[in-house]
Amino acid sequence: MAAEERDDLDVAWARIVADYDLEIEPQVGRWPAQEDLDDSPPDTCTAPDTEPAAMPETALDAPALGVRDEHHFVPPEPPPLGPPDLPTGMAWGGLLGGPLLLLFSTLLAWQLPSLLTAACILGFVGGMVFLIARLGDGSDRDGWDDGAQV
Repeated sequence: MAAEERDDLDVAWARIVADYDLEIEPQVGRWPAQEDLDDSPPDTCTAPDTEPAAMPETALDAPALGVRDEHHFVPPEPPPLGPPDLPTGMAWGGLLGGPLLLLFSTLLAWQLPSLLTAACILGFVGGMVFLIARLGDGSDRDGWDDGAQV
């Protein structure tokens, strides 16, 4: 930076600092004076004499108006789900069936044998561990980009 530019900056900065405490006169607005509003609240409020306008036609009324439904996307039917494999079905059965059996036995005041109670608890824990272990980290299917598949 040249010395002259630095001196100009120092002078401009000194002027800004010196004028910092000065009062600024209110500036005239950029619009004509007749457009200025009064600061006082209105004396009375009046309701409109007319009824509000009717609701406009909506997109739901389009078939009634004869609008054709062109270029509308209809997704293909998904393939039917096959039955789950036996280990997965047993894991879901243990995960859901064990707590449900314990809940119903408690609500209906049934006395379950301790072996059946232990099987319900082990079925729940084992089913949960099995299903979580089968999830994997997803990196095999997702590819390299972590983006959406279209």
